[in-house]
Amino acid sequence: MQKKEELIERAKKALNKLSLYGPDIDLSQFRSFKALEEKIGFENLDEKIIKKAEEVGFSYDQSSRSGSYFQLNNSSIYTKSRTKGLEIYSLEDALKMEEVKEKLWSLLSVDSDKFTAFASLVEKAGYVIIVRKGTKVDYPVQSCLFMNNVEVQAPHNIIIAEEDSSVNIITGCTIMPEVVGLHIGISEFFIGRNARVTFTMVHSWNKETHVRPRTAAIVEEGGEFINYYINVRSVLTLQTFPRIYLEGKNARAFSYSTVVASKNSIVDIGTEVVLNGENSRGEIVSKSISKDNAKIVTRGKLIANSKYTKGHLECNGLILSPSSKIYAVPELESNIDSTELTHEAAIGKIGEDEVNYLMSKGFSKEEATSILIKGFVSTRTKGLPDYLQKMLKNIDEMIVKVL
Repeated sequence: MQKKEELIERAKKALNKLSLYGPDIDLSQFRSFKALEEKIGFENLDEKIIKKAEEVGFSYDQSSRSGSYFQLNNSSIYTKSRTKGLEIYSLEDALKMEEVKEKLWSLLSVDSDKFTAFASLVEKAGYVIIVRKGTKVDYPVQSCLFMNNVEVQAPHNIIIAEEDSSVNIITGCTIMPEVVGLHIGISEFFIGRNARVTFTMVHSWNKETHVRPRTAAIVEEGGEFINYYINVRSVLTLQTFPRIYLEGKNARAFSYSTVVASKNSIVDIGTEVVLNGENSRGEIVSKSISKDNAKIVTRGKLIANSKYTKGHLECNGLILSPSSKIYAVPELESNIDSTELTHEAAIGKIGEDEVNYLMSKGFSKEEATSILIKGFVSTRTKGLPDYLQKMLKNIDEMIVKVL
């Protein structure tokens, strides 16, 4: 376990270190460097906040949830578990536990770039979810990270799924329309032997927000990590590149992202899967839609370090405006001869023939275009529970409305 003093010194030295990808940000423009103490209780949340939280999958009544976490600005205002073997804590409370202390900043480095450095120096809030050995959580666990009247939010989240456990987690991050802010979300996943985690992250920002998620996951033998990332509304800048390490034999990872960018958005998004375990499997699928003057870079990287591994990478882009741009950057790296890595990439616009065909069936041009966009963003895999399928379908419809 790294000493706190050492982490602080490393972070301070990296406050000007540029990220490998995405546009730079001058952090000095954000005045609220210190965490804001929020006085509002969960039971007294404003109706506008509740409605906005529901937009990103948070259910306020919680009747269909196994547990909940709600963070308003930089304060954890609600934690609740309704299932035996499922533990939910604020980061502050969880750091009293040695098992959590040992994992803090163990998959990510505080000095990776200026954003991890900054987050480590101001971190206080964030959630810790622990699913104990053999626990099967039937209903989803939910969290919401909400920015209401603060310029900077930097939560640190830790998810631990012990051996033979399973859980579905829905995390929504959002901001009020009038707020200008920077969100740096740090997330570290520890997926044990034969454990299964489905993690769905839904973002709904505004045109003045900078977003820098920093994520890493480790998956042990027979474990599975299914990761969905969906950005519903346009954002000023967004950059993220999660890394998933498949350390155990027969470990699996599936990463799916859907990103919408409009106006002057700059988005740089990708995933890296490292196949270190024998017979491990990785799949990365990204779908991006750009319009107006938006620019999107989609990256994907598969690295094979062990025999009998397989990986597939797929990047798809849909351009809705001639002045918008999408770049696909697929990478395959093999350090072993007995592996199979493949990739596909396709970028284009909505075909006139398809629009004309739907118009011949009685749809207007706008309706035809919406149908085609909805079909493009829809990404489903077998085995998803009904409630998650329904939630993703609602999000697809929201994306079409936004566009």
